[in-house]
Amino acid sequence: MLYRVYNQGEIPCLAHGWRSVIVLTPGRKWITVIDWTTLETTRMEVAAWAKLQPLEAAGLNRRKVYTAKRRRRKHVTASQAIKQALRLLRGTAA
Repeated sequence: MLYRVYNQGEIPCLAHGWRSVIVLTPGRKWITVIDWTTLETTRMEVAAWAKLQPLEAAGLNRRKVYTAKRRRRKHVTASQAIKQALRLLRGTAA
């Protein structure tokens, strides 16, 4: 769920370079990616996501990520994807 990817323009909505992202449950063709540091949300094809070769973000504490995301949410309109990511981080996914 928590990944690090190196974006060289493959994900146009996110900034370039190493990004810490949260990936929601994928569908058949699309996957929702949220940059948890800026709360930018984008959808991309599952095949394009696999080409990025995402690394699992070992060493990140889910509780700390949840707290940081909740604080940043005060400045951003909470979309359904952001709310779902918060539920996944808390462990109460429905």
